[in-house]
Amino acid sequence: MTSSSSGSARTRTARSNRSCCRLRGGPHAELAAETARAIARTTEADIEFVYVADPDDPEDRETGEALLAEALDHTESGGTNTTLLEGDDVTETIVAESEDHDLTILGASRSNLFERLVLGETPRRIGERAENTVIMSKRELELGSWLKRHLN
Repeated sequence: MTSSSSGSARTRTARSNRSCCRLRGGPHAELAAETARAIARTTEADIEFVYVADPDDPEDRETGEALLAEALDHTESGGTNTTLLEGDDVTETIVAESEDHDLTILGASRSNLFERLVLGETPRRIGERAENTVIMSKRELELGSWLKRHLN
């Protein structure tokens, strides 16, 4: 696993009111980012927006860089960092990254019903394995998009 950071400098010693927010695109991840920003505004917490890229996919890395830049553009907090991680196992990568945070915020899974039954849901697995508090956000979607997503 490799990482690169941008934003303000950070120290990885003791936890001190820090939130880790996993980005991956989509309506649920957008709500997770909004939730992280709201928590940061009310508690003065630092936010670390994180994207896990497939190490063998340069396009995925580019997608992650764009999402992280967008997250910074929409955040007013001075204590905001972005981290692009590379890892083959998203769950283990996020769980390891979340160890020095008080809170991890995730968007609900967008996978279809078959994928969730066979592979499990990444947000659920992160919630089961993380040592800190995990918030999973889910935006209410129209019935049509819900049916399309689950029946694909």
